[in-house]
Amino acid sequence: TGSTSVCVGSTTTFSNSTAGGVWSSSATGIATVGTNGVVTGVSVGTTEIIYTVTNSGCSKSVVKLITVNALPTVSFSGLASSYNISASAVTLTGSPSGGTFSGNGIIGNTFSPSTAGVGGPYSITYSYTNANLCSNSSSQNTSVSNCTTPSKPGSITSVGGASKICPGDVKTYKITNVATVTSYTWTPPVGGTI
Repeated sequence: TGSTSVCVGSTTTFSNSTAGGVWSSSATGIATVGTNGVVTGVSVGTTEIIYTVTNSGCSKSVVKLITVNALPTVSFSGLASSYNISASAVTLTGSPSGGTFSGNGIIGNTFSPSTAGVGGPYSITYSYTNANLCSNSSSQNTSVSNCTTPSKPGSITSVGGASKICPGDVKTYKITNVATVTSYTWTPPVGGTI
């Protein structure tokens, strides 16, 4: 007895009604066979599992062919490395399709930052099982923060005189501070420097 199909990295256990025999495999590198009949898939392929009984110098064997199946290649997309708590839920796409997502903030195939809550990193996992009943998964991390979007800056104004500037001139501009803002980034037009 024992399954004739096993996945890479998983095991199946064989047994025989005649005790005292020795377990072996006809092909090395495809499966490992323990003395207790436990077979572990190592690489994709087929091999014979052999059970040999020896009695008074005479041997008799029984053979069963097993197949070691590959694990599916699994991935998913659509998850950013971080979100604000107020961000909208995002749709995740798993490959191959038909698997399931799990982790904090997961509802079906969407990740909701508000459902996950502030914190992390949260591990989001996509799991898939193929027709050979071999399973694999892919995981990515994300985190959720609670930051407030600052108010829109006011108009940029020039300091002293007209705002027009000619090549080679130096001009100073200013903008009114926005409450709670910790930094600003100025971007000059093409050809200008700050």
